[in-house]
Amino acid sequence: MTYGPWGLLAVAFAATYGWRALGVLVARRIDTDMAIFEWFGCVTYALVGGLMFKAIFFATSDLASVPLTDRGIAFAAGMAVFILSQRSIGAGFSTGIAVFAFIAMLRT
Repeated sequence: MTYGPWGLLAVAFAATYGWRALGVLVARRIDTDMAIFEWFGCVTYALVGGLMFKAIFFATSDLASVPLTDRGIAFAAGMAVFILSQRSIGAGFSTGIAVFAFIAMLRT
């Protein structure tokens, strides 16, 4: 039996959204205050922090051509604003990018 492109699209749609619908039904019965969910949150933050640290201090892409001091200053400025602005991710991220761009402009 062969399916045309529309048939394959329908099968893919049903498979994807069928599992999503099942997930919605099951998720309503899960207590998110369980210790396992707190652990998942902690692991998630640890992974993101580790990846950030690696990308900034042990860069392997084009970022590796930028001096470590420039990356460190931009990171420190972003973290300082993040902490001082009552943990505003947008403010910390924007400040880090702005400081990094400013330092890059000074170097050119």
